[in-house]
Amino acid sequence: MSLADATTPLPGSIHLSGCDWFLLAVDRLAEGAGPSSNTCRLVLRLDGRLGIEALRQALDSSPLAQWMARVRRVSLTPLVLPAWSVGPPNGGIPASERSGPTDPPADLPAANLGLRPDRASCLRFDLVQGSDEKSSVVLSWHHAMMDAHGAEFLLCRLGGNGSGETEPNCGNPVVPNPPLSVKRTMRDVLSFPNRLRVCRQSSQYICNLSAGGAIARLMDRRDAVGRRFENFSHSIDFDPDETARIDARATETNAAFRKSLFYLASTVRAVHSILKKRQTGEGNFLVPVPRDSRKRGARGPVVSNQSSFLFYLVRPEETGDLAALVASLGRQMKDQIRDNVPGLFSEMMAQFRRLPLPIYSRLLSGPTRGQMASFYFSDTGEVCADLDRFLGLPVEGIAHLPASAFPPGLTVSFTRCQGRQQAVVSWSEGCLDAEELALLERHLRRDLLEGGRE
Repeated sequence: MSLADATTPLPGSIHLSGCDWFLLAVDRLAEGAGPSSNTCRLVLRLDGRLGIEALRQALDSSPLAQWMARVRRVSLTPLVLPAWSVGPPNGGIPASERSGPTDPPADLPAANLGLRPDRASCLRFDLVQGSDEKSSVVLSWHHAMMDAHGAEFLLCRLGGNGSGETEPNCGNPVVPNPPLSVKRTMRDVLSFPNRLRVCRQSSQYICNLSAGGAIARLMDRRDAVGRRFENFSHSIDFDPDETARIDARATETNAAFRKSLFYLASTVRAVHSILKKRQTGEGNFLVPVPRDSRKRGARGPVVSNQSSFLFYLVRPEETGDLAALVASLGRQMKDQIRDNVPGLFSEMMAQFRRLPLPIYSRLLSGPTRGQMASFYFSDTGEVCADLDRFLGLPVEGIAHLPASAFPPGLTVSFTRCQGRQQAVVSWSEGCLDAEELALLERHLRRDLLEGGRE
């Protein structure tokens, strides 16, 4: 079923994915240490000025956008799968206009936009008009509603060829789960014993990873009780020549076909440099990395996160040699794929949807004593490769600004757009100071461009 086909009735409700419910449980963990924003952003820098009325017209004329504006999470009977439900018409996705710098992440909307999954709309647009007669389109959304790829598909649907319709190669988003049904619910209940075994296997794997010692962290959960966080982002950009050098260094470390491991190893070493400077003690780095669960070549769905996770453990003594660290991460990746860890964890997330969020959050925090990870990391690859124009205007650049959930309070996301590599650092207030941010960028640039050479 296509969410963008005006001739097809859009569903009134669909199940949340296991990853959606997982993100909501992680979000609830942050509430005990002060509200944090689980807001993601995707920024399009346009070569020209886009009018707010053109953007609003594209939103008003899109069945998909109108449908998404009405979607919110509803609370159902305990032990029943949670659902996204479509409410009454509400005026569409909010879109506002303002003046300011158009290069992200400067002068973006405040971190906490009030985007809540239990209230429609879970997303909004901001059109930033620069003094250079250029515009930036900022899409903000609550992370539980969709992942980065879903946001890209939405933008393709809205303005891929300048008329509010999608170019054919932008794909066809589909409903991620079938509509709610009693028959489906009963089938899931009958398979409970097997599902319980899978959950135990997955949770035991995480327990084994975290049992080897303290988890390295930049921010202590106990010191954050009762605080309200602001979130910040910083973009590290590389030109085409530097991007080519990064690819060459990845090849030198035997990561040519798995560059994300090269990026992850460099990030671990950069964060480790901050901990060494602080002299506050060292711990093992535990980093969950999302793995897209879509079938190869699939371009949808828009709504719902479609990810499982790989989990990487790095001991402090392993951070000294970049190439050796990449090799260690590669072995861990192969072992997890061989043992079907992403599949088991995906199944566990799917089954835990029946748990109330307070219980789910408590279970998640148990194996790691509330410290979910040392930091969050992602590599989304090429961003909006098919989107060279938006509502008739050339796209100069695209940037993903990931959410910064606490704990751990730090997220590093790698993307590539128009032949340029980019790394975006997002952090919660108190996690990094200006000097530490500069140190992190300096170490990242050295490892990525020089291959870890001192």
